[in-house]
Order: sequence, then C-alpha cells, then structure tokens
Amino acid sequence: MGTILGKSKEEKVRKTVLLTGAVSAFQKSGQKNGKEESVPIDENPNGAQKGETQENVNSTISNGTSTQINQPSTPRKSQNENKTTSKKSPKKSVANDPESKAATKIQSAMRGHKERKELKKEKEMAVKIQRQFRRHRPKKDLKVNKTKATIPENEDSDDSDREELHKRREERQFRPRPWREDVPGMEENFERLKGDLMESFHSYQNEIDILKWKAEQQIEASAMSGTPLPKILIISSNVPKGSFLPHVAKDDPSVLVIQYDFDNSSFNDIVELVKSKLEDYKPESRAKSLCIYCQGTPGCMYLLHKRCCTSAKIRKREELDQIQFWKDIAKLMSKINPVETIVHVMGCNILGLPSGEMLFQELEELGKPNIIRFQAPLELSPSGRVMIDTYFNLEKYKLWKSKRKSIMDVSDFA
Repeated sequence: MGTILGKSKEEKVRKTVLLTGAVSAFQKSGQKNGKEESVPIDENPNGAQKGETQENVNSTISNGTSTQINQPSTPRKSQNENKTTSKKSPKKSVANDPESKAATKIQSAMRGHKERKELKKEKEMAVKIQRQFRRHRPKKDLKVNKTKATIPENEDSDDSDREELHKRREERQFRPRPWREDVPGMEENFERLKGDLMESFHSYQNEIDILKWKAEQQIEASAMSGTPLPKILIISSNVPKGSFLPHVAKDDPSVLVIQYDFDNSSFNDIVELVKSKLEDYKPESRAKSLCIYCQGTPGCMYLLHKRCCTSAKIRKREELDQIQFWKDIAKLMSKINPVETIVHVMGCNILGLPSGEMLFQELEELGKPNIIRFQAPLELSPSGRVMIDTYFNLEKYKLWKSKRKSIMDVSDFA
C-alpha cells in the first residue's frame, strides 16, 4: 500500500510541475507579443481586471481540454469603431496563438504520461506471463535449463523482483514432495491381493478349527470310553400338559430331561442347564442327540416369550443372543461319531414350509466347525417312531398324546 500511495503522489507532483511550466510559457509569450505589436487589440476597453483573464486561463490549463478563454462581457461598440479596429488589427495566425501552443503542450505532456504508464503495465504483464510459463513448463525443459538462471531482463524491473524470483526458485527446489509410485493398475492389484489374503486367511482359520475339533474329538473319546453317550430332552413350559412329559420320558440314565420357564428364562439360562446336566452325568461329556420340545408354526419355533426362531431372524444382528445360543448348543454336541449327532425338533410342524428347511440349513452353518444335523420328522412316519423311541416310552407317549385335552394324573404313567 505504501508503494502505491508514493507513486500516486509522484504523479500528482509531476502534473503540477507540467502545468506551472505551461502557464509560465504562456505568460512569457503573451508579454512578448504585447511589446512587438504596435496596435494591440484590446477586447476589454473598459479596463477589465487582468486577474479575471488570468483565472480563466488557469482554469482551462488545469482541465487540459478547452483551448479558448472565456472572456468577460463588454459593452457594444458602434459600427464605426468596429470598422476602424478591424481595419487596423492584423489577422491572428493559429501558429502564433499562445493559447493553442499551451494547449498542445499540455496535451502532449498528458499523452506522453499515459503512454509511459501503458508501457509499464505491458512490461509487468509480460513478466507475469513468463513466470507462469516457467512454472508450468514440462520437465524436459527444466532438466535442460536447470543450471541456467533465467531472470527477465527488463529496464524497469527492480532488485526486489529479482530477489523474490530467486527465493521462489530456492523454495521450489527444496520443498517436500509426496512419495508417489506410478504403477499401472495399482488399485486393481490391491483389490486382488486383498481378496487373495482374505481367502488364505479363511483357509488357515478353517484348518486351525479342524485341528482343534479333531483334538477335542480325541479327548472326548478317551473320556467317554466304556460309557454310553447321553441324550438330552429339553421341554418348554409353554407346551400343553408339558409338565407330564418327564414322567413319559424313557427310564434310561443316559436320557437327561430339562424343563425351562418359557416366560422368564433366557437363552443363556438354557445353555447353563444343559452344561450342568452333562457335568453331572460325566465330566467333559457331550450329547449324542438333543430334542427340543416346543410350540411353533410351519417354518418357525417359539423357544422363549416374544422370541421366535426363523431363517430371517437368524440373519439379523439384533438376534446375537439367539445366534450365540445355537453356537453353544453345537459345541455341546458329541464329536465321536458326527453322523449320529442330531438335533430333533418336536411339538411343531416346522418343515411344513420351505422356510423351515432354510432355517435348518442356517443353523447347521452356525454350528460349524462342529458337524450336526437338524431333523423334524412326522411322528407317524417310521423315522418319527425312531425319534420318539429315542427319548420317550412309546406306550406312555401315546397315552399322553391321547389324554392331552382331558384331565390327566401322574398315576396314569406309573
């Protein structure tokens, strides 16, 4: 800002000097003409003040546009006087007119000032264009002219501009630049490598799980040698006349009966009951088969109050406790003979819709690496009779089934 104000002041001073020089030249030329002419033309015979004409001249010079002087009004002369004066006065020439000389001087001075100003602007713009060109020049030209210092040779360029150019060049040379590796198709390679790493990781993880499963199989086989594998029967309190089912169960110590509260229990409570029953039977024992007796509809099981088990529910993140329940149940199943490890579902026709088969597939996937199978055969089918005979006394179960909608007593199953 300081430099701009200083330049404007210098321009004002220059203009005033030119104007004063023009005024003095005009006054000197007027005095010389007055001495040489024998009969001066007095256009102000009444003695008008010289100050008025002088002020009019100054005003015209300061504006730099008008070339004539506004003369004061004079009284009309008679025709004779005008004729005599016109005869005596010689004709004025434009070349000897002091007013026109002063005007031309002022105009030439102003034109010269404007031209110099325009030339200066053009030079500054040329310097800026050269800087931009050097900045965006290709790398080959930079390597060729790396050692040569290119400074624009201008007469009006100041030392400050050259210093700024040197500073900018030094900053460009030593500025930190980010590391870049121009590899063709780097993103595609990264995605491919990512996919390969994930596949290899999952394969390693599966191998580790298989090795762990085999180790647990050996431990279980050594612990359960000579003892039959237990079978677990889980009964929901929501089943009609379900309180009599423990009396209908098979008289076999390997059949472990568990009853849970449908309204107040949680998934974790059911898992803890199963673990305690297995530990009471024999430490580190696992169930050969498991039967869940509960209510439901085709494609759906009602294990707890307001908690249904479907294929859509199993995929949701909100059902983490139910997903963990099925994973824990799979861990508690036997590994000695995976073909015979089965989870039965009774009390509802869950396979009445294709969604029931989808649910069983989802549960088998959740149980991996443990190998388990889910089945829900019809009770009147041959496989259904085998399932009933595994957990219940067949005659007592038929009696319970026939009296389920009538009055029932424990003595009936004695």
